[in-house]
Amino acid sequence: GIPDLINEVLWNANFWKRMQMGHGGVRGGIEHSEHPRNGEVSWAESQFTGAFDADAASSYLFAALAAKISRTINDHSLDSVMPAGQKAADWQTAALDAWDWAANGITNSVSNEQYQVDRVSDSSLKPKQAFNIVCYKNLAAVELYHLTGQVGYHDAFLATSIIGDLAYGDQGFFGEDFQIWGPDQEDAFFAYAMLPSNLLPANNVQNVAIDKITDMAGL
Repeated sequence: GIPDLINEVLWNANFWKRMQMGHGGVRGGIEHSEHPRNGEVSWAESQFTGAFDADAASSYLFAALAAKISRTINDHSLDSVMPAGQKAADWQTAALDAWDWAANGITNSVSNEQYQVDRVSDSSLKPKQAFNIVCYKNLAAVELYHLTGQVGYHDAFLATSIIGDLAYGDQGFFGEDFQIWGPDQEDAFFAYAMLPSNLLPANNVQNVAIDKITDMAGL
């Protein structure tokens, strides 16, 4: 059967997978009109309930999760016990579709990434929203590279990394700005550090990622 730990992850991930729309974009979640009424259980919710529209940040984060699930199913030879719609190929397709919508989709004549930033009403928060999207894209890129081995995802990882040594000189993607928002790419650093040797380019990128993780952990 499916190991308990993986089954627990799938139980939660399947809720999010059902939020993926036909074009590939993924909704960020649901919300109720107000806090639940006292004593009312979740499956008997009487408040008005709505789902957020798909957005680039949620789609990238889902792509990272779905790619990792697909790889885990393959690594543990679980395809034969997975239910219909939950096979490794299903999760891979979901991951690729989410990435394609977020990276290549157009809404109201602008990219889906820019559209999400434009919808932030407080202009002072727009840089934070843009940075969040970059970080989720960075994580999705390394997970999809690990899953598919396609170099384009590795290029996307380098292009969105805040580690200056990887792509942008000494200051990284956002220059000094990332010091303001904090290093929000720890998961991507760790994922990159765990890449198998056959996927590593002929440079020291993995060592840089490992050093960054070590620095963050204070080791």
